[in-house]
Amino acid sequence: MNFSRGFAVSITLFAAIGVAFGSETNQGAPPYSSAPDSGYQNIAAFSAAIGVGGVTNAGGSAVLYAAQQVNVAGVNTMFLDFATSAHVTASAGPYTFNLHEGAGLFTLNGANSTVANPVNRGNGNYTLPEDLAWVGDSVTQNQVTPAQWAYLTALTAVNGMIASAFPKVGDTLTNFGFGRSGQYLYDDFNPVAGTHTDQHAATFTPGLQANGDTYTAEGFYWDNTLVGDQYGANNAANGALANTDRFTTTVSNGVFTYTDGIYEYDAMEWDLLPTVGTGQINRGDSGGAIWNGDDIIGINSFAFGSRSNGGAVEKFYYGTLGGGLAFTPQDITWLDNEATVYAAPEPTTLIGLAIFGIGALARRRRRK
Repeated sequence: MNFSRGFAVSITLFAAIGVAFGSETNQGAPPYSSAPDSGYQNIAAFSAAIGVGGVTNAGGSAVLYAAQQVNVAGVNTMFLDFATSAHVTASAGPYTFNLHEGAGLFTLNGANSTVANPVNRGNGNYTLPEDLAWVGDSVTQNQVTPAQWAYLTALTAVNGMIASAFPKVGDTLTNFGFGRSGQYLYDDFNPVAGTHTDQHAATFTPGLQANGDTYTAEGFYWDNTLVGDQYGANNAANGALANTDRFTTTVSNGVFTYTDGIYEYDAMEWDLLPTVGTGQINRGDSGGAIWNGDDIIGINSFAFGSRSNGGAVEKFYYGTLGGGLAFTPQDITWLDNEATVYAAPEPTTLIGLAIFGIGALARRRRRK
């Protein structure tokens, strides 16, 4: 078993550059998670799963940060802008987006939309690129049903929620994504034999057991053969798709410079805590939103854990590190520019601009 770091992406697609190992919220391993606070202004609308290479939920997660309706040559068109991790889009598409539509998911792919080629952020404040990418998706009114079009046009409520606001030490963050869950990991101490053995289960009771052993909580365990620990297409109990976000609560250690030889950026970091309600990001969560209060301040990026059996078994011990890219003011400006350029109409279609002026998009972003 080796101790390693990695990214919160699918092992199927990104095994060559490593994966992240993670947990569900510290409350067992429920088959689904849901938003913890209805006051997040329909927070589910901001989250999307990205399928890569035609495999739904195999890539990672994304933040829908802008939705713009434009009349293009007489055709009503919605331009959707997603921020995600660069390593999520490192594999070739086609890309698929899953958005929340009520209790289900609305899938956008090449059959009912046009997915733009991803654009990497490139270098920010450091000599290596940031782990940040933009992906756009355009949908014309005649490509979807009336109900779906009404849903898409209502997504303009997401505009203006991303912010450059580095979290302070002790701030409680909420991490959203479409990653995979885990079971509890605990140490089984046998006082007669004097042995310590890693054990795992969906639930357990710490402390002295009836057999004389003592169970001590250690963290979380994930095994890719345990169907109940997984989301999306890999979870037969869930059907073909996961229909709610996974979320964890983390506590900020502050913002540090993160580098791994591929990417370098300002990263908010946290430790996996033995506290009810806290958790850790997992593979598939990369690119998902990190919230501080009512603002999205960054995206999930990396976590540390131990691996065995060729990566099939992954363990997160309490105290291990996780983190995500923190949006800098320059990142926000870059995302604004990508959204503005993407939906910029031809001069003959300017009169058809709907919802709000494209030039106003950047001014709607919050900067702190």
